[in-house]
Amino acid sequence: MAQNALKMAPYGESNFAILRANNLAYVDKTEFIAKLESFANRFPFIVRPRRFGKTLFTQTLQAYYDIAAAKDFERNFAGTYIGEHKTPLANTFRVMHLDFSGIDAEMFTEGFVVNVRDGLLDFSLRNNFKEGAELLQGHYRSSTILLTDFLFVYKQHFKDPIYLIIDEYDQGANEVLARSLDSFQSLTRSGGTLKTFYSKIKDFAAKGTIGRVFITGVTSIQLDSMTSEFSIADNLTTNPDLATMFGFTETELRNLIPQIVNLQKCRKTTDEVFNRMKEWYNGYCFNPDTQETVFNASMCLNYLKTLAIQNREPRSMLDPSVANSLDKIEAILSLGDSKFVRSIVNQALNNQPISFGGDLKVLNLNTKGFLDEEGLLSALFYMGFLTFAPNDWETLKVPNRAIGIQFFEYYFKNILESSRYTFNHEEFSAAYKALANGNPKPWLDLTDKRLTESSGLHLATHANDCLLYTSDAADDRISVD
Repeated sequence: MAQNALKMAPYGESNFAILRANNLAYVDKTEFIAKLESFANRFPFIVRPRRFGKTLFTQTLQAYYDIAAAKDFERNFAGTYIGEHKTPLANTFRVMHLDFSGIDAEMFTEGFVVNVRDGLLDFSLRNNFKEGAELLQGHYRSSTILLTDFLFVYKQHFKDPIYLIIDEYDQGANEVLARSLDSFQSLTRSGGTLKTFYSKIKDFAAKGTIGRVFITGVTSIQLDSMTSEFSIADNLTTNPDLATMFGFTETELRNLIPQIVNLQKCRKTTDEVFNRMKEWYNGYCFNPDTQETVFNASMCLNYLKTLAIQNREPRSMLDPSVANSLDKIEAILSLGDSKFVRSIVNQALNNQPISFGGDLKVLNLNTKGFLDEEGLLSALFYMGFLTFAPNDWETLKVPNRAIGIQFFEYYFKNILESSRYTFNHEEFSAAYKALANGNPKPWLDLTDKRLTESSGLHLATHANDCLLYTSDAADDRISVD
């Protein structure tokens, strides 16, 4: 592909209409719009790890179903699967899009109201709903009352059903959980902010005001903990037809690379670029029966963006938006038995298979304030720290090197208790390469050096504990003894 025909990497761009209107590369996922319609349940719920393209897909749904976007259908969907297989439901709803990211955990209830108000204001402006915009000028402390009043006024002016899209439904609540289990439980138990809000959505869905709902996030913990208050949701996370709905398949990534990167200029082949990303970003399997894995979309786009602009790979192979996940894994692992957690972390660092019951558990933290073994493994699966081994429902594994590093960070801070430990990915780069080529000495020397500097502990002190992660590129699994 000639240099002037190259497209830009859509890294960080989640607005579907903007992406389609500009010279940005696009991986067509619109076939999944038709697949979602094929399910009997009108309220699908699907979770995926962070930065897998969930927000872009919710924006795609909005562009497809919103009456207000009908005039732009051809511009948005020309050349896509759904553009050539348009369904009768296209542009037949008033789409209400709520995004619950960015809520301050310390002021969650107030922040939740603000995010609901923002979504309702956007809805009012797109639909020229002046009465709704006027209502939003009032002062509301309850998101449930705000939504109720708004939909009551809506029904007086419109007959069209609402398609409710809720993106990042659990991000704010997960931040609360990371700080305080008690605070999380107060939000999801009877009378709590989240439980009453979703109960009201269920009521309006039963009455037909809300015709369809699509919810996405990172884990099922929030909805599981609310139990019956939103029992209408159908968790499709491991549905085989949706296994590649988010993230890039191998074929999609191979097709994307020459669209973005001038391979001749950076003196690389498609295979070289692909294989490098496969080692770091691939391996996520959401239904073992499909035997198909996907790549983390954001990490791939960050890599390709840097390669396209600077003709070299990023100095850190971890996408900055994904790399800082230590607090997330700490929050989940803190809910499990410490001995079992230690065992899982050791197996993860050794890249060993982890036995699993085969069924994802309901993660209800209101019935008990901890996660049992299967619940903990289920949570790690939802968040992308573990994934299914292809063709094996009873085995979980670390998907790739990028996630292995995050277990390594957790090990340093929480098991070796190195409180002053900081992780410099650039410093470890040469050691990674040597380890991938079967030479563990640089890795072990650097690890010993860092432990000595940051905690005053020599590696030999932890001879029976310190297990080091290796990627599939290294056949030997390393332990220090």
